[in-house]
Amino acid sequence: MAQVQLLLSRGARVSSEHTRLAQRAPELRRRSGAGVWRRCADTVAELLQGERRRRARRRWRAALLAVSLLPGWHARAALRVYAPGETGYRDAEASFALATRRGQQHSCSADDPSAQ
Repeated sequence: MAQVQLLLSRGARVSSEHTRLAQRAPELRRRSGAGVWRRCADTVAELLQGERRRRARRRWRAALLAVSLLPGWHARAALRVYAPGETGYRDAEASFALATRRGQQHSCSADDPSAQ
């Protein structure tokens, strides 16, 4: 029953049938044998299984939400890093300058017939 109390304290939804059985538990215990307690155990198991499913659905929703937000977060981070004056901008500028110098040197030697 500690699991049931834990679930209830964390907001587990309980049907009216579960509530009715729980309220009648002391009376049923006196009047009957193991069959009723087996039903109570089944009810507790259903409660636990239902809570596990709800939690799993919440985790999937949270993961899907995060996955859908990641591209936007990445784009904003890239805008910040490559903004003029920032580190990424300076690195990209230096890389571009180096590539254009190499390209000019390579194209100049290809155009020069004496280089062959």
